[in-house]
Amino acid sequence: PQVVRRALAENGITLLVEPFTATAGNEAGARALSDDLAGRISGFSLYKVTSAPATPGGKADGLTYVLKGRLDADGKVSVQLVDAVGGAHLWAQTYRWPAEASDLVTVIASELQSPLLVAVKDRLKQRPILTLRPWELNLLVTWVPGAEGAPPGPPSENSFWLQKRALDIDPAYAPAHATFAEMLAYHAQFDPPSDTTAAQKRARDHADRALQLAPYDAEVLYHVATYYRFTGDRDKAA
Repeated sequence: PQVVRRALAENGITLLVEPFTATAGNEAGARALSDDLAGRISGFSLYKVTSAPATPGGKADGLTYVLKGRLDADGKVSVQLVDAVGGAHLWAQTYRWPAEASDLVTVIASELQSPLLVAVKDRLKQRPILTLRPWELNLLVTWVPGAEGAPPGPPSENSFWLQKRALDIDPAYAPAHATFAEMLAYHAQFDPPSDTTAAQKRARDHADRALQLAPYDAEVLYHVATYYRFTGDRDKAA
């Protein structure tokens, strides 16, 4: 549906994957690596990915980040994540070029997620909550490994305020349906009194709606799979 394509296209995390530099003779491999990374990361609707270098003097919005890298002759790959607005270095890692380049692409794309999402969430928390768009609201409730604390207490209806606000703005925003289902199932597992028949149906309805709206979106599939893991349905989670 048109509304789904519009909602997913309005995400505002811009990631500039600059062509990786290289020592002489390794230019082709470096460019292929940065191109493959851009392609892998663009599979997530949360990002607007470009492989074009940042324009000198260009204006970057508050949610623009740059991924830089270098491939050396000995196979060492150095990667850095930089905030395009303030220039702060958010993350850096060194890898070794493996026999299969696709493995390295998967590892880098996975490992940069946490520092990037933490940086974006920190910036969103500084903005007035009622000015946030559906994808921003949903990101605030998205759990980032190693960066989140435990819930402050038993769940209440306010525990789902961010998803409800996102869906009030755009009822067809599939990721919010997916995280709604995930959070309901999480609370059902760790707070038994909240595991009611009504809550189970509510979660199932949100999961089904998310898949109906965006059946191939990586972000949606991840959160729905997590929902199924919390419910104990390992077959559907796989």
